[in-house]
Amino acid sequence: MLVIDEDEARVVRMMFDLCISSGYGRWRLANFPSTTTGSKTGRDKTGTTPVWGASCTTRSTRESFGAEKPMPAPFEALQIIAPDQFDLAQKLMLERTNERKERRTVPLNTAGQSLLSGNIFCGHCGGRLVLTTNGTTTRLADGTPVHKKRIRYVCYNKTRRRQECTGQTGYTMHILDGIVTEVLHQVFDKMQGASNDMIVGSAVQKQMAMIRSELQRARAENTKANKEYESLKSEVLKAIQGKSALPQDVLTEMLEDTRQKVLSTSERITTLTAELNDGNSKIEEMKAEFNRIVSWSKIFDESPMEVKKMICGYIIKKVSVFRDYRVKIEFNINVEQFLNGIDSIDECATYELPMAQ
Repeated sequence: MLVIDEDEARVVRMMFDLCISSGYGRWRLANFPSTTTGSKTGRDKTGTTPVWGASCTTRSTRESFGAEKPMPAPFEALQIIAPDQFDLAQKLMLERTNERKERRTVPLNTAGQSLLSGNIFCGHCGGRLVLTTNGTTTRLADGTPVHKKRIRYVCYNKTRRRQECTGQTGYTMHILDGIVTEVLHQVFDKMQGASNDMIVGSAVQKQMAMIRSELQRARAENTKANKEYESLKSEVLKAIQGKSALPQDVLTEMLEDTRQKVLSTSERITTLTAELNDGNSKIEEMKAEFNRIVSWSKIFDESPMEVKKMICGYIIKKVSVFRDYRVKIEFNINVEQFLNGIDSIDECATYELPMAQ
């Protein structure tokens, strides 16, 4: 009998939490000290066989069954990671692959002091803004040296002369991060004061009500058709016995028409039931996503920078920076739906801020 090893399960849950919450990739997971958990999972005794990173992907499972064999259905009793967390980890890993590096907007590396990584761009040329550090040293009157470090986001296209750019070369990190942090606080405040109607949206509620109404109508028609079908079957039997006033061929044609009506209404009920279940599942996903963002709002200010960077990456799709620190922020579609109501059909919302004071 297969059972979950709780000691190992605790480590697996921690790995997924590090991946999702702190942005750990395979390399950082592989080099995460196994002494932290005292688990057998991680490196072998020689310290040369990292296996942690593979635990956050489906690769090892797929290789076990072979590329041509279908994946088996999950055993719920043996699930260590919730499906939504697992899917989120897969999405994060996929976004970090080399094939998506040109359009990547999730942080590739969560180390460092900056809030933005991978999702910040020059508003003039469209190139990525990357971090650069420089410093100056001044001396006080008594000769004591004072070192000042300055970290900036710089336009990669302009500094590397890859293309013409009319924007600024660089933007001070703490100023830009402060602007984006203020926007995040506004998002959190709006989320915390949201109602259930905002989570689901009036259009979704109307659509679900319409499906329920159609399903009720289809069931009524199906019940009526079944009764007619049974009645005609009895009449056909009478015709065979010579006791019916109607010709047998007419009754047979009517019976077939009623049978088709029973089949069509049954198919309609099956389709509408599936749509209703799918709609209910999507609503639950919306509520779960909403609750996740609300939970982020409670931990954001006290979290380490790597966690803040991941939260920012999940909420904000793209930050475009223009001269004088004017910014345009595009939210990911799930956040945009909550901010503007689920009824919104735009791919992403745009939030423009004037020049920073």
